Amino acid sequence: MDRNRLLLFFALSAVILAVSQFVLPHPPVHAPVHKAAIEQSAQPVSPGQPASPGLPATPSAPDTRAAPRAKINAARLAGSISLIGARVDEMALKDYHETVQKSSPLVHVLQPADDAEPSSIQLGWAAGADVKVPDDTTLWTSSGGELTEAHPLTLTWDNGQGLTYAIEFSIDANYMFSARQSVRNGGTKAVDVWPWQRIRRDYLPPAASYSVLFEGMLGVMDGRTQEVTYPKARSEGEKNDGAAYTHEGAGGWAGFCDKYWLTAVIPDQATPVKALWHYNKDDGHDHYQVSYQAAAPQHVAPGAPAVFSSRLFVGAKEVHLLDRYETQLNIPRFSYAVDWGRFFFLTKPFFYAIDWFYSVTGNFGIAILIFTVLVKIAF
Repeated sequence: MDRNRLLLFFALSAVILAVSQFVLPHPPVHAPVHKAAIEQSAQPVSPGQPASPGLPATPSAPDTRAAPRAKINAARLAGSISLIGARVDEMALKDYHETVQKSSPLVHVLQPADDAEPSSIQLGWAAGADVKVPDDTTLWTSSGGELTEAHPLTLTWDNGQGLTYAIEFSIDANYMFSARQSVRNGGTKAVDVWPWQRIRRDYLPPAASYSVLFEGMLGVMDGRTQEVTYPKARSEGEKNDGAAYTHEGAGGWAGFCDKYWLTAVIPDQATPVKALWHYNKDDGHDHYQVSYQAAAPQHVAPGAPAVFSSRLFVGAKEVHLLDRYETQLNIPRFSYAVDWGRFFFLTKPFFYAIDWFYSVTGNFGIAILIFTVLVKIAF
């Protein structure tokens, strides 16, 4: 009897594998990094056509905790924005602690440059040499002291040439920011600017204990998932003048994926952008960067504004929340920030089943036991 059950188990397993290969959708395709594209991105560009912003060796003005700041106080996030350089460089998750002890410190996903593990998000513009744009030393003016769900926050800076730059931040009840970059031309001459967004990680994160779990630079370009590990980013960057991966297309998203956390930039899905994932090393420290820049310049006529919208995600990889963002905000494959493995056609439905039993029982141990019994009954 036991032998018959074992044979039945192997037969059903073979059927499931066959169905997964020929009927079910395949897991995300990881396109290779094309050396020609990387070499093209590293070529010098003509004046007035700046390339995607590269990662400088060191910040011009370190974004320390002592810098003037605008606070972030949302339902699930607490942090601040450095007004020097307009960096979102301090972010703690209110619902998550470093250990199971509630008295332990909160998990910090972003931290300033004077921390042991600095990481930040920054928005800006590139332009020709005759147009002054904000940089790492720019001191921005804040519209208020605190960003909350009910109160957006706007940073502004006048370049003294008739251009006023502004970044408006808003946040939802979870982990998603909306960012609106605008330039208003009060001068008499039209200018061209290229909006960009980037995430910097100026350290090498310790690897998770599971070798099958992906951690590193992650994104979706043209509907295809791209993964570049930290060792791969380093090797490609050293061969290609810092460029670990490049791509040009509309929409998508990219960022840094940790075991439990995700930091991502999400450009306007209808706007063509250039993506550059970058690595360099300075003073013995590793520097990684994921960035987007508008593929075409914004032409800002006198008396007119130019606007570029994007989103920023900083938080935990909660499956149901990622699914909701993917559907409601039309972010392609955002749920793939969770590494389901090659047997995603089993692991993902198994997770949803166990999670549902947990929602009913309130105990994951009992949920797993119930699910195990049902699986054994099925076989």
